[in-house]
Amino acid sequence: MYAVVEIKGKQFKAFSGSELVIPKTDAEEGDQLTYDRVLYMHTGKKPVIGTPTVEGAKVEATVLGHGKSKKVTVFKKKPRNRYQRKRGHRQDYTKIRVDEITQDSKKSTGKKEPEKASSEEPAVEENSKE
Repeated sequence: MYAVVEIKGKQFKAFSGSELVIPKTDAEEGDQLTYDRVLYMHTGKKPVIGTPTVEGAKVEATVLGHGKSKKVTVFKKKPRNRYQRKRGHRQDYTKIRVDEITQDSKKSTGKKEPEKASSEEPAVEENSKE
C-alpha cells in the first residue's frame, strides 16, 4: 500500500515504514505529523485517484531529525568583463518516517450514489408551434 502525498507544495510517494526527506518544517524531533493532502492511493486491490484529493485519507509520520543537504556551488562568470562570483548553498530539510497510511472506509469511493428515481415521473409538457 502506498500513497502520493503533497507536503509543502511538493509530491512524495510514501510507503508505510519508509523514510522521506521533505522541506524543513518547524516540528521538533519525535513529533507526530499528519498529512491529509493525499492525491493518490493504491491499496493493492485498485487505485484511488483524488479529485483533487482522496477524501478521508491521511498519512501519519514521525519526525526523525533535521539537517542540511550537500552543498551546491553557484558560479557566475561574464567573460571579458572581469566578473565572476562563487557562492554555495545548502538547503535545509526534515527527515520523517511514514508510520501509517489510512483511509476512512465510508469516504473511500469519492463518488456520490445517484438518487433513485421515484416511480411517478413528472408530466412533460409538449411545446407546439402555433
